[in-house]
Amino acid sequence: MHDPSRRYVKAAGLSLLYLLLLFASLKTPLMLLYPLILPITFFIDGLDHRFPARFFFVLMTFFLSIIFFGTSGLMLTIYALASGYTLSYLLKKKGSALESLGILFLALLVLNVFFVFGTLSLLGISFEDWMETVLQPLDKEMGAIWPEGAGTFHTFASNLVRYTPYMLTLYSFVEATLLYVVYEKIARRLRGIQKPLPPLATLSFSPWLIWLYFLLALLTFTKEDTALTSLDTQVIENMFLIISTMLMMQGIFFVYRLSEESKARLFWRSLAVIGLIIPPFDLLLRLIGLFDLVTRHARKPS
Repeated sequence: MHDPSRRYVKAAGLSLLYLLLLFASLKTPLMLLYPLILPITFFIDGLDHRFPARFFFVLMTFFLSIIFFGTSGLMLTIYALASGYTLSYLLKKKGSALESLGILFLALLVLNVFFVFGTLSLLGISFEDWMETVLQPLDKEMGAIWPEGAGTFHTFASNLVRYTPYMLTLYSFVEATLLYVVYEKIARRLRGIQKPLPPLATLSFSPWLIWLYFLLALLTFTKEDTALTSLDTQVIENMFLIISTMLMMQGIFFVYRLSEESKARLFWRSLAVIGLIIPPFDLLLRLIGLFDLVTRHARKPS
């Protein structure tokens, strides 16, 4: 029988490890990786401990985070706790890997909205003001080096604010996918839990995506001739960008399937992934995704 005191010793060790990771996230370049590294201790605790030891671990972790890092430590610890425990629960529960990834994505989307706007509320500033504060010095430097480029970052900030829902959605999906892939391997190594994502070549979105895409494209390109409000237009533009990104992913699924038997499949797959961020390949991927969905829909028996 396990000695209960060992659970508390391990919980204290995890808490101290979290404190080190929190310090690294706030004081070193590892700050950019905090969504990936901070949840690890809560994830491990979620795989192992039961209520008494878990309560001790959470209480100690929050106490030390607030004592040493104040409000920043509190916000990041809430974020790490929610994402770590959610992922450990999803990997242990029954259900498909895609279902678990979808729930994790929605949880992280809510967390990211809370984290961004909750932090700004605590600071007492709006998102627009924060972007202006961050990018105004860059605009001045850009104007000094290249006069024609003055205002570039201000324009970028305006666009970023307008497309915040899309950016948060995309970021949350990428974060959820990376977290799931990395932590599923950790759970496999530590506890033998296996719930890997299916190969990309086997994936596909619903053909309904075609009709959504064309409907949103029509509304986007005819917005000047309609009675849509500014908020309506912003919602439609963000939804159009989300659906466009899903079509590009469908294009990647198609390339992965097509290159299954190819000797140069690594080249074609790498090219498809790079195409997500390099114009005009992103448009090509979108067209490939549309073609794939249309042909799949046409092949379905009526």
